[in-house]
Amino acid sequence: MRVYVSHSIRGHAGLTATTEEMQLNCDLAKKFGGWLGENFPMCEFYVPADHDLFVQKAYFKNYLTEKQILDVDCEIVNECDALIIYTPDGYVSRGMNVEINFADNKAIPIFPVNRPDNLTRGDLAEFFYNIKINRE
Repeated sequence: MRVYVSHSIRGHAGLTATTEEMQLNCDLAKKFGGWLGENFPMCEFYVPADHDLFVQKAYFKNYLTEKQILDVDCEIVNECDALIIYTPDGYVSRGMNVEINFADNKAIPIFPVNRPDNLTRGDLAEFFYNIKINRE
């Protein structure tokens, strides 16, 4: 099973986000992705933060626009069995909304993680189990 982990890069600051703010958001997402990988080794998790260095460099050199980046993200979402919405601070960014709307329109199952400190392995195990059952 392949799962896309939608998360904010810029956070509340949006277009005015500093490098430090973006790095903090990416670090949180990477940490969560690590937890997912340890607890669900049967799944492949795509965490955009794991690839953000290339994307940010291309974006700031004007090689890629935000729309182009999100178009590619949606192509990746389309190849996934599920979407996890990771919001450690409760914030859903514009880019996340694009990914969520895309997944919703494609009937890709969505699992919100609004309070990652309260998330248990059982919560996600049930979600993944239901996806597996519905695919069979």
